[in-house]
Amino acid sequence: MKTSVFFPAASLFPCCQSFLPAEKLLRIHRLNGFQGVTSSARSLLRTPRITHTKKTTFGYYFHYGLGTALRDQLRITKMPMDAGYTIQININIDGLPIAKSSKSQLWPILGQIHHPQFPHLFVIGAFHGHSKPSCPFEVLEEFINEFNTLTREGFEFSGTRYTIAIRAVICDSPARAFITCAKGHTGYFGCSKCLQEGEYRQHKMLFLDENHPLRTDSGFKNRVNEEHHTGISPFEHISLLMVSTFPLDYMHLVCLGVVKKMISLWLKGYQTTKLDARNIKKLSEDLISMVQWIPVEFCRKPRGLDEFDRWKATEFCLFLLYLSPVILHEYLPRLNVQHICSLQCAIFILCHPTDCMYNNDDAKELLTYFVQTMKLLYGEETIIYNVHNLVHLPEDVKLYGPLDSFSAFPFENHMQVIKKSLRKGSKPLAQLHNRIIERNSGVVLHNSQIKSGEPVIIRHRGRKLPSGSTCSNVTIQFRNFELSSMKKADKCCYLEDGRIMRIKDIGIDGEKNCTGQILLNTERLQIYPCDSRSVGIHVGNQWSNIQTFNINEISTKAIGLPYRGKFCFYPLLHTRNTQGIELISQPATIGLFSKIGILQSNAFFGISSALLKS
Repeated sequence: MKTSVFFPAASLFPCCQSFLPAEKLLRIHRLNGFQGVTSSARSLLRTPRITHTKKTTFGYYFHYGLGTALRDQLRITKMPMDAGYTIQININIDGLPIAKSSKSQLWPILGQIHHPQFPHLFVIGAFHGHSKPSCPFEVLEEFINEFNTLTREGFEFSGTRYTIAIRAVICDSPARAFITCAKGHTGYFGCSKCLQEGEYRQHKMLFLDENHPLRTDSGFKNRVNEEHHTGISPFEHISLLMVSTFPLDYMHLVCLGVVKKMISLWLKGYQTTKLDARNIKKLSEDLISMVQWIPVEFCRKPRGLDEFDRWKATEFCLFLLYLSPVILHEYLPRLNVQHICSLQCAIFILCHPTDCMYNNDDAKELLTYFVQTMKLLYGEETIIYNVHNLVHLPEDVKLYGPLDSFSAFPFENHMQVIKKSLRKGSKPLAQLHNRIIERNSGVVLHNSQIKSGEPVIIRHRGRKLPSGSTCSNVTIQFRNFELSSMKKADKCCYLEDGRIMRIKDIGIDGEKNCTGQILLNTERLQIYPCDSRSVGIHVGNQWSNIQTFNINEISTKAIGLPYRGKFCFYPLLHTRNTQGIELISQPATIGLFSKIGILQSNAFFGISSALLKS
């Protein structure tokens, strides 16, 4: 569950609405004796009167300030930090169209402190114009100057001095090429991770070699591959490592890139890979039927393939990680299912908080197999920038941890927050400045039980449990997920020992406990590159008698989907019930490749090669 946020003033008057109703309410309070209350909503919310902007070649730039934004975050969160602590920041830069009837667009610089207690994003600055900025200096010059000052003099808050460092700059491929002054994904030397020269064929730039020499930070600085560069990046003025600090973003690369490409091939590809209309309709029906089994943590539920062009990144992510292994076996040839499962298994490993390190080499092997087999199944013309860069993802995971720790998902969500905060088309920079100040006026983060990791009971049913507990409850919420005794999609979870439990009742009686059943005699998922149980994926439908468990034994939420008359259970990634910052140097209880798993993975590759040759 997300941390609760209270806006003593701002919550009364949402930033996207007019101040008129708010001021009417304030006048009513004054008429009823509250003379100390201001009659102006702008005064209450401390809305600034002036916004200072800078004229650029193709628009205007507003700089809120990295130091100002960090002070806002530290004031709001009130989390103590030791003097000298290095505040690591993730940076995102991307374009945001703000009108359908014109080319008006914002290019905000967004930041996020890389720490679990600082989940909120902040605006550092923003460019506005009716076209893309002419060069990255239009957007980044003031930020670079301020960062140099903070690096040289240090950052101080409440008498304590901190060090500031940029952890990663997270962008999609076009934005990354723009701000690094390098060739884009359509250029011959467009790969940002290796020195390979692309091959132009059928109006596409193809990257057909998976083992080309990699780019290095020193090589970028010394212009070893001159054809890759289009100029000098502003980030080079702060001595940023220009290869390793710009990781690949799996939201755009995998979800909106490779997975969308694969589905497009099945729907609109060549006759050898395209599904017929009957199977497309049946597959759509199966996707829609899965809605009832999707947990509450997914804000978007599966939609039919007739709306495929409108799918969002979260829907592609849901399809790849959870739906594809249990649905596609009825519609695609065995080798094609095997092929997509290799991608699913690799991304599943790289998203896991501990297995992403422990099984990184296995994930790389699977991704290399996926790319090589893609050439044979779908043709060499499918090995475009996104598909090629899959082989480079594991290296970025070694540097930064699981894929979600450096993805664009939170930044893209905040883009929509920015867009909704603008009330009209004129003066968007001034409006953005006003909304930032209004949101930060009097904001206090609520240090709830959920934030500290303690589970919280939501609703009572008021009947005694067999275990002797005084009451039964409907829902219990952990910091990252919730479980319900009423909703079938939210009943299942993994225990610390790796067993899967289906909750029957949730109770509190001194100690927090619940009753449930354990999944017995589990099987492996078929057509999978390893024994799926070694990565926490189990198939079964046989349950034990009802037992009592302590709620603290619950580790991860599970998602159970129908599969060949049984159910396939996955650990729901990003929902481990842990305290503080999770270490990623040791293998996890759930999601651990055994030696048997690796041997089966090798056998999987051997079978695939034989089938391809035949």
